[in-house]
This record gives sequence, structure tokens and C-alpha cells, in this order.
Amino acid sequence: FRRNGEFDKAKENIEKALALAPEREGFALTKRLIFEGMKKNVSAKDLIAVASNYTSKILQSEKRRLQNEKRELQNKRKWDKGHKKLSDMPYIKESKKFVDIGIKKYMAGDIKAAKLDFEEAIKVNPDNMEAQITMCSINLSQKDFDQALKYCDTAASMAEFPAKHAIIIPEMLADILFLRAEIYGNMKEYKKAAFDLNKALKSAPASWRDFEKAKKKLKDFEKLDKDLKGL
Repeated sequence: FRRNGEFDKAKENIEKALALAPEREGFALTKRLIFEGMKKNVSAKDLIAVASNYTSKILQSEKRRLQNEKRELQNKRKWDKGHKKLSDMPYIKESKKFVDIGIKKYMAGDIKAAKLDFEEAIKVNPDNMEAQITMCSINLSQKDFDQALKYCDTAASMAEFPAKHAIIIPEMLADILFLRAEIYGNMKEYKKAAFDLNKALKSAPASWRDFEKAKKKLKDFEKLDKDLKGL
């Protein structure tokens, strides 16, 4: 339809196609060409220029995506190598044992006893990120926001300014900031919650699973902060 100049029919069909497969770059290009073609006095040369510019943008976007994937793979390999070496250290092994026991107790519903094990894990190894984050999550679920914030602050500091021997996976800081934003949200500290989510979105790797959720929550917190200031 587009090639025959029947742009109304072309537009109807391409919109149906995009509704079924919005990720298809080729469909988006076709829609762009249809809209250009619907304008008066648009030459075939103009449409070729549009297609060329659009294709260039697609290639640049693909190149950036591949570079990000390569960088994330290199970071993961580095983390795997470093983590394997660190996990052999006695105090790290002992701390991990406490965490493993604590998780079993937590899953069994004995939260009070589980918290004691996580606290022991942190005493043995203050850099045990899993124990810090778990204590943050547990206290958040129990609505003990001050305690949750204490553990989350420690975890965030460790992720942002890791010790020399620490191994931090790329999305860890974003995950912690997302969690802390939830705490701030419950405390009605909406400005701080929005700040953490902004920071999370900027620091997260391209593959971070919570991008869309964080964007939505960011809008919610920004609106809540604005409403609060208006009271």
C-alpha cells in the first residue's frame, strides 16, 4: 500500500503490525515513511533520506547495546573469578554459614531467630552484603523503617564505595537504592525516595530488570513530594 501511494490503508495496517510487535524497528521505520509520504510534495528522494537517517540511528543503538552487553559480561567474569577466590577465606565461609542457616529459619517462619543469625554473619564479616540487604528487607517487611534504613545505608555505602577486596556485581547498587527508596517512601520522605530512584536508574546496567518499575515509582514519588509541599 505504501509503495502504491495508498497511505491511509498503509497506515492502518502498519499500526496493527506495531501493536503486535512494537519492538520491530523495521515496522517503526515503515510507519515513519508512511507519515512522510502522507505529507504533500514529498519526493521519493525525501523518503530515501528519512530511511537512511533512521537506519543509522538503529545501527548506533544496536552498537551501544552490544557494547553494554560486552561490558556486563566482562564484569560478570571478573566477579565470578574474584568471588571464587574470596569464598575460600575462613571468615567469609563462616559468615556465609550463618546466612544459610538464617535463610532456612526465615523460610520456616522463625524470623526472630533468623535475624540473630544474620546479625552473627555481619559480626563475623561486616562486608557480607547479602546479610546486610536481607536485614534491610526483613526490617522493612516488619515496618521497622529506622532499622531497615540503617542496614540499607550500610549496604548502599558498600556498593558505591566498595572495599579493595569487595566484589560488587553491576546491578547491586541499583537494587539497594531501589530498596532504600521503598523505605523512604514508607517514611513519607518522598524527595529522598525520588533521589535514590534517579540514582538507581543512572547507575543500573542496561539489563537491570527493574528499569520500568523504578521509572513508574519515580513518577509516583515525585508527584507525592509535590502534593506534600502543596499542603
